[in-house]
Amino acid sequence: MQHNADVQYLPQPKTARRYNMTPMGLSRWRKSETLGFPVPYYFNGRPYWRIDELEHWERCQRKPGPVDTSDA
Repeated sequence: MQHNADVQYLPQPKTARRYNMTPMGLSRWRKSETLGFPVPYYFNGRPYWRIDELEHWERCQRKPGPVDTSDA
């Protein structure tokens, strides 16, 4: 478990750029129940995402591709 001082957050514009999308696209991801995108934390009414939660979500999105057994 990380100590609170070690937690890093990304504001909405930087989170949107991380995924090459607009803030509106990011808003759609937030509303999607099937995508499972991390829930933001709000500071002064603005959404921020924990970087460790984004990285965990990214790892969970990676699915192994089909195994090529044609040479086996």
